[in-house]
Amino acid sequence: MMPKLYKNAQGALLQSLSTAITAGIYFSITCDIWSSLALDSYLGVTVHFISEDFYRKLVVIRCVPYNASHTGESIKTRIRYVLHKWGLPEARLHCVVSDSAANMKKAFEDFNWIACFLHLLALVVKRSIFQQSRVKLIVKKVKNLIIKLRTPTGKRILNENQSTDTALITPCDTRWNSYYLMLQCVTSKKAAITLSQQDPELKLEARQQPIFLTTKAAESDTVSIAEVIPLLKKLNFDIGAITYSGIGTLNAEVLQQMKSDLAEVAEPRHEVESGEGEPSTSKDSWAAVLVDNDSGQDSQDEEMEAPYRVELQRYLKEKRIADLTKDPLTYWRVKHNKFPHLGTLACRYLCPPPGSAASERLFSTGKNVLGMKRLSLKPDNMEANLFLKYNIRALGYKTDLPRVTDDFVAPNEGNLPEAVVGEVHDDETSDVEIIMSDDED
Repeated sequence: MMPKLYKNAQGALLQSLSTAITAGIYFSITCDIWSSLALDSYLGVTVHFISEDFYRKLVVIRCVPYNASHTGESIKTRIRYVLHKWGLPEARLHCVVSDSAANMKKAFEDFNWIACFLHLLALVVKRSIFQQSRVKLIVKKVKNLIIKLRTPTGKRILNENQSTDTALITPCDTRWNSYYLMLQCVTSKKAAITLSQQDPELKLEARQQPIFLTTKAAESDTVSIAEVIPLLKKLNFDIGAITYSGIGTLNAEVLQQMKSDLAEVAEPRHEVESGEGEPSTSKDSWAAVLVDNDSGQDSQDEEMEAPYRVELQRYLKEKRIADLTKDPLTYWRVKHNKFPHLGTLACRYLCPPPGSAASERLFSTGKNVLGMKRLSLKPDNMEANLFLKYNIRALGYKTDLPRVTDDFVAPNEGNLPEAVVGEVHDDETSDVEIIMSDDED
């Protein structure tokens, strides 16, 4: 049953992707590498594109066993092989989104590569907030307190002093925002527990909240890379507007680290002043993002063909979208007939996601599938489970999938190509996902 369903799903997805490519659609991919509890490595590849009717599509084409050396050349060889097997031409690959580990940078140096915005935000938190000595001390004390309160006696005493029985959250170094969630949980229980060692004016939770909200907004499957700049502007404003006392240099450290680590995703012309010391006339900090940028309209390329120039001028006269939290594809579903050439560009440039959250979620699902009681599950069956879970819903099939012919060769059949002879290990270690300094006993 499973092999036939898996093969039929590959056939349906191959047909869907082929139709999109034939229609001139561009696509982007995210990729990441994960090691399971069974000590098998997997290479995950997700494909993102915008359909002709301006709906965002996300499909998983591989979560393939990858126990070879994770060098840049090895990753590049295997990604090219996967794209070839799925009939996805590199000429239509708009960009690749991955973390900024050295081997990933090396693998995609010949491609249009973009660093994961979410990983970069995690780096900002690690290198600014959690580098402060007082912050390290407070976080260490909070963690020790949680350990005590998670014992049977501690849990009983805590439950006697709180109205709801909710568990305290322990942080995970490799999970985004886990330290923020820990502090948020502890802060919400202040009436039940006493943190006598914590400086009440430090407001660590409040200082991390803007980054947490930005991360949550950017990791959605419906967000495009075009929203990175508005999110950065809003984040800059929100951090600068925090006026709590405590560590006086913390805001400056965070903003400086953002400028350093996020340079890969934000050009200097997109920088905006923070809200520090600037009273805002609006309660909504999205208002800080609405900055007129009409100075460059007169510097259009004189060689632009007349129809394109006229269409661009008509588009620039359109009323600005007031709600920046709305999906821009909603606009293009209505206006693509009015601006056909710009609509085509919108399909291409709005297809990349801001980060590799899709690959991360794929591996989170893989961790649930390959739990402690299923460690004997074969890697090929693991991939088939994940492929079906993600793609049957993405393909929109609620009944039986179309059957493929007996001579159909599934794209995921066979192993990945062997490692490149003579390849040397790149620096495979990266602290992008580690959002906490190792200040533990």
